[in-house]
Amino acid sequence: MRVFVLLLIAVLLQAASVETKIQKTTNQLHSYSKKYKRLNQKMAKTAEAILKLKKRIKLQEEAIAKLQQELASKSSSYEMSKRQLRELQNKLAVSKRKTQKLQNRLSELITKAVSISILMDQKHFYNIESVIDYGILKTELQEYKKEIKRLNSAFSTLLEQIKRLEQQAAYLKTSIDTIDAKHKKLLAMQKRNKKDLHKLKIAKNSYKKALRKLLTKQDELKKTLAKLNIDK
Repeated sequence: MRVFVLLLIAVLLQAASVETKIQKTTNQLHSYSKKYKRLNQKMAKTAEAILKLKKRIKLQEEAIAKLQQELASKSSSYEMSKRQLRELQNKLAVSKRKTQKLQNRLSELITKAVSISILMDQKHFYNIESVIDYGILKTELQEYKKEIKRLNSAFSTLLEQIKRLEQQAAYLKTSIDTIDAKHKKLLAMQKRNKKDLHKLKIAKNSYKKALRKLLTKQDELKKTLAKLNIDK
């Protein structure tokens, strides 16, 4: 009888121990299930954030490519304007030198013409040679005046062209600076987004690993619970 009682107590204790283990394992499964749910939500949010960032980066890449094209086009136009400006400035310098030479020559001719005119007014110097010289000088003076007038007109045209080109170059330079600033800003934003994307991918992989570990642990606990229910 005593042995029977002892056996009964042992069976009851064992049953109580199994029940305790079952409850403990069930609680652990419930806890891991909650952790799994939380991690799954975090991973879903991270995946969504990754998709958004990828879309943003793609749009930024398109905008950067467009800005680069615009920058290349404007830079090409700017360089062309600068070349044309240099050419016109060279022409202007040549024109200035020519005009100066003609003006110097004109001054000489006027002085010479005045001298001959004065001599011609004096009767004893009045001769056919002086008349011829004066006639030649008058013709030369007219020609030089015409040439100076032509050069001055060309000079004014060049100045206008230079002014227009300078305005065009200034406008292009401002446009280039604006586009370049936008380009740099976009590149900086893209760089930050790519860093954020890299961090999110690391977080996603970390969540994946954690989820795999949880699933493995859950499987182990389910097997333990199944075994305990059999033993029960």
